Amino acid sequence: MGVILCSRAARKRPLRVLLDEDIMSVLQNSDDSEDGLDFDDDSLADPDFVPEFETFEHNTTEFDINVDSIIETLENSNESSLPSPPSAETASNVTGPQPSLAQSSQSKQTTKKPTKVNLRWKKKSLQLNAEQLRFKSNQNLGTELLELETPIQFFFYLFPQELIRMIAEETNLYQVQNDPNSTFRVTDMDIRQFIGIVYLMSLIRLPRVSNHWNAILGTAVIQDTMSLNKFEKIRQTLHFNDNSKNLPRNDPEHDRIFKIRPLVES
Repeated sequence: MGVILCSRAARKRPLRVLLDEDIMSVLQNSDDSEDGLDFDDDSLADPDFVPEFETFEHNTTEFDINVDSIIETLENSNESSLPSPPSAETASNVTGPQPSLAQSSQSKQTTKKPTKVNLRWKKKSLQLNAEQLRFKSNQNLGTELLELETPIQFFFYLFPQELIRMIAEETNLYQVQNDPNSTFRVTDMDIRQFIGIVYLMSLIRLPRVSNHWNAILGTAVIQDTMSLNKFEKIRQTLHFNDNSKNLPRNDPEHDRIFKIRPLVES
C-alpha cells in the first residue's frame, strides 16, 4: 500500500518511506481499499451490479490525504538540499588572478635571461693553512722525505732517474716493435717533461687535453715545454715493460699487471 505522487515530485526527491507502525495502523484500521473500489463478490456474480459511488465518495473523506501539501513540502526540501552556485568571488579565488599579457611577457623574458657572474682573477701565490698542509696518512714520513725541500727533489723521489731511463727505453722499444720505420724517439728529459705536464694538467682542468695548447685557453708553461704533437705521440707509445715477454692469459704464470710491474716494484 502506498501513495503515488506526481512524477514531478518523484524526479526531484525520493518518496518518504512509511514506518512499519504506520503501515500496520492503516491495514488494521481501514475497512476499504485505498482507492475505494473494493467491490464485493456481487460484482462478480452479477455483471449488472453498479457500485454506489456516493458511498465511495463519502468514505474517501474519512482518509483524506492532502497531496498538494506533500508535493510542496518535498519541493521546498529538495531546493534547500541543492548546492548553491559559486559566487563570483569564490570563482575568482579558485581560478586565481589571471596575469595580464604584459606580465606574462615580462616573466618569460626574465626567465630566459641568464644570470651573470662577475669573477675577479687575482695573481698571487697559493696560500694554504696548517690543516691543509698536515700529512693525513696512517704512516709516518720517512727521514729522507722530510729532508726534501724543493719540488724537483720530491719529483725525483717519486720518479728516480733509473725509473725515468727505463720508461724511455721501453717506450722506444715499443715504437720500434710497432713501426720499425719510425724515427720517433724519446729521451729521459722528454719523459720527465711529459710526467710534469700530466701533473700540471691535474691542477689546471680544461675540457680537452688539446685546450692547453689553445691560443686563448692554453697554459703557457705547457706550451713552452712541449708541442701538442709530441705530447700526443708520447701518450700513444708510452710503455713500462716489454710486451714480447708478456705471457698469454691461459698461462699459469701470467701476470695481470705485467705492463705496469716495473712501476709497482720501483
